[in-house]
Order: sequence, then C-alpha cells, then structure tokens
Amino acid sequence: MLELNILRVAMQPRSAENKQRVLQDAMRLISDKPDSELRIADIYERTGLSSSVIYSYFRSRDGLIDAAYIELSKEMSKATELNLAAIFNPSKKPDDVSELFALLSADPKFQQEWQQNRAIRLRIAARAMSSSRFMHKYKPIAKGHLEKLEQQIEFLQSKNFVNRKFSPEQAAHVFEGFLMALTVKEGISGEADYLSWFSTMSELFGNK
Repeated sequence: MLELNILRVAMQPRSAENKQRVLQDAMRLISDKPDSELRIADIYERTGLSSSVIYSYFRSRDGLIDAAYIELSKEMSKATELNLAAIFNPSKKPDDVSELFALLSADPKFQQEWQQNRAIRLRIAARAMSSSRFMHKYKPIAKGHLEKLEQQIEFLQSKNFVNRKFSPEQAAHVFEGFLMALTVKEGISGEADYLSWFSTMSELFGNK
C-alpha cells in the first residue's frame, strides 16, 4: 500500500503536465476554428495521449471545451487590462490617445491579433449564451475582470484621461461593451451598436 501511494504521488506532476498539454492544445484549436469542429482525436494526434486519458482529465468533450474557453477568457481579460494600462499611462497627454488608437488601427500586427481575438470573443459569447453550465463558470471571471477595469478607470479619472461624469463601474461596462461592439462591427446587425458605443466612448474619454 505504501509503495502504491508513493507511485501515485510521483505520477501527480506528470498527470498535471499532461492535463495542461491537453488544455493548451484545445485552446489553440478553438482559437483557429469553431468548437463544433473540435475532435478528441485532434487532441490525441497532437499530444499522443489516449482518449481515455483525455476523458479522465475533463470527463467529456464539452468539459474540455468549457475549460479551454475559461482559460482563453482569463488570457483575454488580462490582455485587455494590460492594454488599457499601456494606452492610458500618465506619461501620455490625453490628446495623444486618439492618435495612438489611429496608429494601432493601421498596424498590421495589431489587426491580425485583433481578428483572432475577435473570433475568440464571439465564440466565448456564443458559448455563454448557449450553455448555462459554462455561463456559471464564466460569470466570476467576467465579474473579476470588470472589477479590475473599474480600479484602472478610477486611476485614469484621477489623471483626467476619463470623463468623471461616469462612475468607474459605468465606464468599465462602456469600455467592455465597446470591445464587444468592435467584435461584431463586421456584422450588419452590429453596425448600429458600434456607432452607438463609439459615440459613448468619445464622450467617455473626452476631458470636459
């Protein structure tokens, strides 16, 4: 019995490593194509791990997809927070902000990254709307992300980057909504929302 327990403990790091490999590969796959096209066989081919081992980590294909989207949403939230901090930092004058946005929009690398993130955002949103199980897991992440944005915006208000007529909570929702409006901009139904959010954002970051 002692030998068996020692063996189990020794196998735990390896098991955690393999689980992370499976998760990372699933994240890469659903970043490139819809999750409906994800096959457990794809993960098997990429990792060399059997389907029984993969299912022992995530129980089902849906469980793996949920876990991959949760990790992607965490990464995207962190990236948004870092980008917000980089764009609006105390060394820049408020007048520089619109110029910086224009430069980013003309940057091919930024455009490529945005297109990829756009697809992931849409897939996460679709997953949240279609699966109450996923929504239950996603809500704490979304809430934590908004709370961090509120803290950043409160700091930006103190530096006169953000209009004080908005509360930090309102501004965080406007900013996140604007990103989603950008995400759906190419869709016909999204154009009106995009223009509406753009107008609100212009007012939000106006120093009046």
